[in-house]
Amino acid sequence: MQNLRPDPLPAHVGLWLDRCLFEPKASEDAPDDHPGRRALYASAIEALDPVAEPPALTHYRTLFAAWERLARTDHPGVLGRVCEVRARSRVLLHPNSGASVTDGGILLHHSYGVPYLPGTALKGLCRAFADRLQEETGGKIDSPNGAVLPEGWIDRLFGHLPCQGDRGGEASLCDFWDALWVPPEPGSPGAESPLALDVVNPHHGAYYSKSSPGQDGERVPPKESDPPIPTHRLTIRPGARFLVRIESADDPAFGAWLDWILTALLLPALDNEGIGTRTTSGYGRLVGVDGPAGGGAAGGATPSERDLALISRTRNDGALHATFADGKFATLRGERARQIFQSLSDTVRRRIDRNKPTRLQVVYRKQGNAYTIEDIQETPTPSTPAAT
Repeated sequence: MQNLRPDPLPAHVGLWLDRCLFEPKASEDAPDDHPGRRALYASAIEALDPVAEPPALTHYRTLFAAWERLARTDHPGVLGRVCEVRARSRVLLHPNSGASVTDGGILLHHSYGVPYLPGTALKGLCRAFADRLQEETGGKIDSPNGAVLPEGWIDRLFGHLPCQGDRGGEASLCDFWDALWVPPEPGSPGAESPLALDVVNPHHGAYYSKSSPGQDGERVPPKESDPPIPTHRLTIRPGARFLVRIESADDPAFGAWLDWILTALLLPALDNEGIGTRTTSGYGRLVGVDGPAGGGAAGGATPSERDLALISRTRNDGALHATFADGKFATLRGERARQIFQSLSDTVRRRIDRNKPTRLQVVYRKQGNAYTIEDIQETPTPSTPAAT
């Protein structure tokens, strides 16, 4: 049964994954307790493959074209900015309900059945990145007009719930649309389905399963001898593109703020922090494809610079931090941070992990108000003094 292919392919991938597993669960002693799951996933991937142009994709193109026209058009009383982003790693977002025939679902649009980035997730990521930026810079963040942002600017910009005391809740000054998947043109180079199969290898299934108690009724403790059990799941494929729109009330002065939110908060957050689950493992990273449409970019990336800095590392997520003599602070997270750290010598890595002062050459770039590490080098350039 796991080799069956539906004909025609499903017209709504979300409904297919939630309700249409065509094989019951196998017996408990079977090596694969869901042998039909691979076929379910393969059909979902194929149903959005632009090479074959299946019905689900044909219908979605028409819907997306109308939505894109709406997203790229400013209406009376509304000021908006649009930016396209591309996944540079796998992206995994789970639905907020367990109503699925598989153990680990992927978030698909309820009406269109395609992957998307929820506007609430984008806004929450922006706010979390702004909080981190506020902490790392000591509150010295320049606004689009060059002035230092006042205290409480994050609550004012993104809104907040009522808190104790006399202060009530406040609505956000900007709205984030759900970012829909941008379907590639038929026959375009590299056109692929936005979905891809991924594999995870949990080693301690009995420990995490409530249905496997030990002799005393407690969960079976994990052991080094527990075998890995490969589990397949769907993720968003690297290279998939999404169209982001943020908007506010039509105030000419706020156009620069929308550009700043995109270039100084959202795009650096998507690139460095990631969105969705498993971001500490490198998932969820997206980069901007173009600048904000609907107005000139403000506060974008500047050319790379090089200077000596004290290097530190956060052990739990592998983030690298550089503190410069003039007080600037640069950071880098994710797979690139891991690669840079591994490229350093054993002696330097041990010093950093032991929190000993380690001064190295850092190549960095300013993006809005944040500084991002691009490379760390042990050997100084001829024009700079030796690192200590």
